[in-house]
Amino acid sequence: MSSARKSIVKGSDVSSGADFGLLKGDQVIGDASALRPVSKLLATQIHPTPLNPRYKELCDAYVIQPRRADGKKRQFGSTHINKLAKRGIVEWINKVKDGWLQTEAGQAWLSEEVRSGHEFNFEDPTEEQKVSLWRAHFRRWLDRVTRMLLRNPPDATTAKRWAAITGNSTATFVREPLDPEARKRALSLITVWTELFALASNVEKDGLIQPVKVRPAQNGFQIVGGERRYWACCLASVDRIDVTGSEISDLTAMSQTIHENLDRSNISLQSQVRSMRTYIGALVGEPCGPDNTKIKLSLFEDEFSGRSRSWSHRWRVICLLPEGCEVLNAVYSGAYSKINEIDGHARAFLKYLKVNPGAQVLDADSEGTDLPPTVGNGTKPPAPKPASPAKQNQPITRAKVRLPGTEAGKRILVALKTTEGLDEASQAAIETALKAWPAAPENKRKKYLEDVIELMAKGLDHLDEEDGN
Repeated sequence: MSSARKSIVKGSDVSSGADFGLLKGDQVIGDASALRPVSKLLATQIHPTPLNPRYKELCDAYVIQPRRADGKKRQFGSTHINKLAKRGIVEWINKVKDGWLQTEAGQAWLSEEVRSGHEFNFEDPTEEQKVSLWRAHFRRWLDRVTRMLLRNPPDATTAKRWAAITGNSTATFVREPLDPEARKRALSLITVWTELFALASNVEKDGLIQPVKVRPAQNGFQIVGGERRYWACCLASVDRIDVTGSEISDLTAMSQTIHENLDRSNISLQSQVRSMRTYIGALVGEPCGPDNTKIKLSLFEDEFSGRSRSWSHRWRVICLLPEGCEVLNAVYSGAYSKINEIDGHARAFLKYLKVNPGAQVLDADSEGTDLPPTVGNGTKPPAPKPASPAKQNQPITRAKVRLPGTEAGKRILVALKTTEGLDEASQAAIETALKAWPAAPENKRKKYLEDVIELMAKGLDHLDEEDGN
């Protein structure tokens, strides 16, 4: 230990905080010039990128338009951004105040807003009142879109009002409900817009807390991180957006984008899979697929250090899938909601290709074939076979062990909780056992421990198959 360090330790007074370089409440950092501001760029200088995991879902929700194949500029005005942006609220006010707002439907909407505590000035609104109108405009738009997409029938009061306006019977407003898949897609679209406008409302109120990360690109700057923040600023009509960044390579930009969005729970699974495969293919210099020998477990453990081995195994298996196979097509269509589901089907598919080395994957979009995505011999690889009912209900082999006491049992359960790759069911069972363990009788403790071990065994079964892949 150096002499300087010794003096700090020997003579330090924790209560003052001075020896540790800590600031007390009455100390001043300095003037505002000591804070280095981030750069500001015009919103029109910043461009989204298809490499961002959010790009596809933003396109699906008509927030942005997909990049055109012919390379021509996208028609920005055809999306809902301009229609819902704050700068367009004056135009909306002038459009509705002497027209729709005077109708029965407009008056009913206004009365509902007033009952909720909102007060509007349509004649000469201040800037603050314009913001209130902007938010009310979006609520009305979202309500209409939700009702249209989900085919929700109006409530009894609304149905009577519509009947009075249109002269039709209330029975005509009942629509056929959506099938589960269509409803899931509609809810996803509504969620994207709801979250985006909530973020835009916060940006309008408090400013952009975290700058958008960009890098220099052709004709402007490309977004590396902060796709939603950028479009929220556009909704809030922020002309100059706070940005940070530097000149980096395509691969580094992809890496930063992947790592920033890796743990975002509101990013769709298909977007995560698409982005991860693109990045891994670029990282090793070869497209993802079963013949890519560079996609090793060590690649994921080094690139995503801190992740569990089972996590790395899952993503390695997904990156080994051939492009155009039925499993990937199912992923991109939103057929799976959990990474474990993809993992099971991907393993079954790769095992099939391993047993049938001559099989080649055919894409459904391939010219000259109407077959669904399948393999070269015209047969689909089998899906993972579920266990038979008898096997599913059969308990695991019981081991005769001494039941631990109160303190020993709690420590054992805490130790089990630290096991890598535990699923939610196992974690919940351990938490339940920990809370009930001190007061539970012996027969209950035995049952708690058996349930925990059984759930953990089922949740970690896939580890026994990993070495074979």
